[in-house]
Amino acid sequence: MAEVNSDMVVYCCGIKELHIKGMEKNRLFDIDSPAVISSGDKHDMIEQLLAIMFLQIKENGNKASETCRYLLSTLLTLIVKLPRETIKTIPYKKLTLVEQVKQYLDAHYAENITLDNLAFRFNLSPYYLSHLFKQETHFSPIHYLIRRRIGEAQSLLTYTNYSISKIAGLVGYDNANYFSTLFTKMIGISPSLYRTSWVGEKLS
Repeated sequence: MAEVNSDMVVYCCGIKELHIKGMEKNRLFDIDSPAVISSGDKHDMIEQLLAIMFLQIKENGNKASETCRYLLSTLLTLIVKLPRETIKTIPYKKLTLVEQVKQYLDAHYAENITLDNLAFRFNLSPYYLSHLFKQETHFSPIHYLIRRRIGEAQSLLTYTNYSISKIAGLVGYDNANYFSTLFTKMIGISPSLYRTSWVGEKLS
């Protein structure tokens, strides 16, 4: 979980050997589904399940595995039953401007994005875009982008054996040292220590 302040909390949950009827192995949704899916009216239940799983692992470590399996089963049941319309990409014209920007950042977080080129894409001044985005989300567009990248990095650190340098590149950072510094500042521990804390011998 990443929590820099009370405005945003990011949970990362990776699943291996996932088999859902009618889907390819290790897939929750069709390959054409968007990367970001609305939880709709199931948001509170999904958030509570993730929070309980996080606390169980934090307090009990490996002893929480059985409890987490039951919680995960419930979580998956909720997720696969999400209304199909929430899985479809919503046309940009039906989204607010800030929602359009967020959707773009979620889809292109690994690319070289600056406030200037983001503002140019949406035909706005950098100042106005930043003001509007922060007014609605409490984050600047670039701060939101960084959080999105770090959240993805947490998943990759936990559920892959990719090197820190490769993970940095996959989430949009050419400089692994800069990525490590940023990760440490946001999460409170270095990427390597984060991996050791959550994965331990699983990746050895």
